[in-house]
Amino acid sequence: MTRRKIIQEGQAAEYQSITTAGPMKYYNKKLVKVPGSGSAREETFVPINAEWFKAIVEEIAPARRRKYLTQRQLAHFMRTSQSMISMLENGQGNPTVEFLERLFKVLGLEVEIKIKSL
Repeated sequence: MTRRKIIQEGQAAEYQSITTAGPMKYYNKKLVKVPGSGSAREETFVPINAEWFKAIVEEIAPARRRKYLTQRQLAHFMRTSQSMISMLENGQGNPTVEFLERLFKVLGLEVEIKIKSL
């Protein structure tokens, strides 16, 4: 006996029918809940709009080129992916402090932080 999910009116957009493969080519259809569906969708990426971060992003690609490194080579030295380097150079990443520290070390950059009252 198989169990079937009873979908109420208005819930159809939250579920998607998928086909799963079983042993000996036995196929089964089942309904799974679609992540992120519903009224409260979560934003997966929120860019950093601070001026100091924009200044850092603008300096990364020229510093990488001065070292004659490709994105893939830089990613290899930092033990990360090339796509992560690309996202950071385009201002689409939210790197951690440790990631930025490794990046500055590989690129030979030094960051100076000054805090002053307005």
